[in-house]
Amino acid sequence: MVAALVLIVLNGFFVAAQFAFVRVRETRIVQLEQEGSTRATVVRKALHDLDTYLSVCQVGITVASLALGWVGEPAVSALIRPLLHGVGITNESVVEVIAVILGFAVITYAHLVFGEQAPKYFSIQRAEATALWIARPLRLFMLLFRPLVWLVNASTNFVLKPWGIRLGEEMEAHSEEELRIMISSSTSSGVLDPQEREYLNNVFDFGDTVAREIMVPRPDIEALPSDAPLEELVEKAAFGRYTRYPVYKDDLDHVLGAVHVKDLFRAAKEDGNGFDIQPLVRECLVVPETKRIEEILREFQRRKLQVAIVIDEYGSVEGLITIEDVLEEIVGEIQDEFDEDEAAIEPLGENVYAIDGRIPITDVNEYFRLDLPHEDFDTIGGYVLGALGRPPEPGDVVEADGSTLRVKSVDGPRVSSLTLERGVAPEDVSGPEGT
Repeated sequence: MVAALVLIVLNGFFVAAQFAFVRVRETRIVQLEQEGSTRATVVRKALHDLDTYLSVCQVGITVASLALGWVGEPAVSALIRPLLHGVGITNESVVEVIAVILGFAVITYAHLVFGEQAPKYFSIQRAEATALWIARPLRLFMLLFRPLVWLVNASTNFVLKPWGIRLGEEMEAHSEEELRIMISSSTSSGVLDPQEREYLNNVFDFGDTVAREIMVPRPDIEALPSDAPLEELVEKAAFGRYTRYPVYKDDLDHVLGAVHVKDLFRAAKEDGNGFDIQPLVRECLVVPETKRIEEILREFQRRKLQVAIVIDEYGSVEGLITIEDVLEEIVGEIQDEFDEDEAAIEPLGENVYAIDGRIPITDVNEYFRLDLPHEDFDTIGGYVLGALGRPPEPGDVVEADGSTLRVKSVDGPRVSSLTLERGVAPEDVSGPEGT
């Protein structure tokens, strides 16, 4: 009977080791190792040879289970037989059958509860502690079982070879959608807070975003003419909202670079006579409107620049991007005391909303659970303009995806603001506030 108990404990040991090594986070083990934990070093080495250690666990579980069936059932049956005699069952054939059945049931129960389920769920919930405690003794078993493990692994590779699978090869990486689901689950369970979830999701979107989607459009660019008097430039910089301004010659399609306001103020303080802005102009990035912003960020970092001019396929200036615009795609809006309120979606009443025409159409789709086409339009104002097919006027109406878009105000050919009416309220009334 003692042998049966030992085998159950051994089975539980290997089960706990198997699940602990699969569940433990290697980053956490590396951190513990850097803090001086020698046990963490053993675990890290085991994780780098995970297939071998898992094979050791599987061999251990198999051997312990088979031995338990061989030793345990007869041991328990031997304990049960006297009890059956004591209750008046004297037929040896009947006693033998009942003893074997009860012995098998007791051993199976003990094996499942104490040798499988309990150690499995314990190691899943306490993977780090279990791995640290179990790594050294498991290494001893690895040395003991090495010949058998080699044989098992070689045989397994032979069986899997027709399918192009080999032990030791990296597992398939998680897809972006799977990672998003994991992030959502981690937020629901309290591991991540909502702000952290937003940051991580923004990182995924970051790689798919292009310059056209985040640029300040050409009509909104505040730029300085290269031939303007110094006094005019200083006055505009003093009352403006920015620290850097594009400088152009003749028109905005001929941008020379950008000037920092402190250079203008310094020039005004020193001597404004014979002022030439050209020596103050600093280089700008020039990027196509289809360039991904992650590439633009790398260019900003590599060349130590802050401003990029966005051009279309014909070389005409379409907009402007700053390094702040790029970073806001990850961390959200970065506003200072000089920034105006960003484009927003504002409830006006039941299922009626005021919308700034500059809001990206993708944000409107996400907020209202709509499916407005966004391949040819970047903003909701642009979508309305395209649907109308003519310069917009206040009061113009566009019906789209069960919603009514009504032009509220215009700025020349641009839709500045509009209202959206729909029959069903959006599921998430805390959607994007703008961009």
